[in-house]
Amino acid sequence: LMQQAIRKESKRTVLERFGPGPHQVQMTFVRDNMDYDIVIEMAPLNAVPHAIHLFLEQIEHGLWNGAYFYINTEHVLQAGPFPANGYKELAKGKPSSIKPFEDLQLDTLAFP
Repeated sequence: LMQQAIRKESKRTVLERFGPGPHQVQMTFVRDNMDYDIVIEMAPLNAVPHAIHLFLEQIEHGLWNGAYFYINTEHVLQAGPFPANGYKELAKGKPSSIKPFEDLQLDTLAFP
């Protein structure tokens, strides 16, 4: 029952703030001193409204600015608030960019 309410409210908020979609986000990342633009297209809003709402709010708040991008395999690009080698970099004093996500409570989904 709670998940249904969250889905319904998330869908309403996305429609109100970001329109009916399809929802797309363009990002630019740098690799080997070259800029690359990618466009991320969200799933249909009815499929995962809570996840789409969370991601669009993160984008709206600029939380992905300065995120780390890394190529997992030749065809998989990953992004996240941690460097590719994760906590080892954090231990060297390089801060994670997860704190702003946490500060705005936009770091986790209420349910998978």
